[in-house]
Amino acid sequence: MIQTLWESLLQLLSNIILFIGQLFTVGGKMIALPGFLGLAIGLILFAIAYKKTEHLLGSLLLLGGAGLTVFIIVSYLLWPFLFKGSENSVTSCYKAAGTNIAAVSICDSISSGFVPPSTTPGEQTPVVVVPPTDPDDQQVVRTFKANALEILILGWNLKPPGTTNLINPADVPQGIMLSFECDNPIATRQNEVWKVTISGIVPGLGQKSLVIETNGYFARDGFKAKPGTSVVGTGTWEEVCPSCYTDVVVTPPPQPTPTPAPAPATTQVAFPELICGYWGWLLQSGNALVVPTTGGQPDFAHAVSQAAAAADIAKRCPGETLPAPP
Repeated sequence: MIQTLWESLLQLLSNIILFIGQLFTVGGKMIALPGFLGLAIGLILFAIAYKKTEHLLGSLLLLGGAGLTVFIIVSYLLWPFLFKGSENSVTSCYKAAGTNIAAVSICDSISSGFVPPSTTPGEQTPVVVVPPTDPDDQQVVRTFKANALEILILGWNLKPPGTTNLINPADVPQGIMLSFECDNPIATRQNEVWKVTISGIVPGLGQKSLVIETNGYFARDGFKAKPGTSVVGTGTWEEVCPSCYTDVVVTPPPQPTPTPAPAPATTQVAFPELICGYWGWLLQSGNALVVPTTGGQPDFAHAVSQAAAAADIAKRCPGETLPAPP
């Protein structure tokens, strides 16, 4: 009995400490832009009021009232307006950052407190051509399935117990971003309800998005997430979701073997006798070449034009002339 009572007291104390810690967490989130503006304006009004009246209690009440009023105005009027205006900026930032870790961290800072829209239409393209890494490899055409995001999360443990079976950025493909929101941060990790928006470019399908619910272990332990922040995937589709697409090997049509051009017809006509060392005619493609001799044998490889042979004969063998071509 005493043991049970003692355990109950310890559990109550643990819950009180957890509750106080959650209050600090909520308070820390209130000291964001709306809270900071409310506190700053309230302090200014407090300083002016106390200087004029020297009434501490009234000045403190003015501080609290003014700070709360400004906080409500900024949170529910100005802050949503800034929220809508920042969506395109955050999306463009992540697209430009790509896989650069330093750039992605800057985008995470910018996106703190902002969540991309849950549905954004994108251009539809049918397939993705995967270029071969080796010139001898076959060409592959990759087609992503229309429900690729749903298939991606089938292998995820959305509500893991403890710290087991956790999903982290390496289990999310590059180009896909997870944005986290939690409406009950005072609950225990296992009972926290997190809304996670999974969005990004699916190759061949364009911009896609999906909203799921998880617990605190999934968000905090797996992604080190805080409400209002986003995390970009660092994995590849090949590693994290090979079932999200189908690959079709494209065999190129056989290339016809080029037919060599026929060799031009040639006719060899010998002179009745050698003329100044020339053997005869080589008739080829309508041209009449004169064939010299090398070692007393016709040298067809060094056949020369009729004009060149006539000039050589006139120089070396005056009185001898070439006969007319056949």
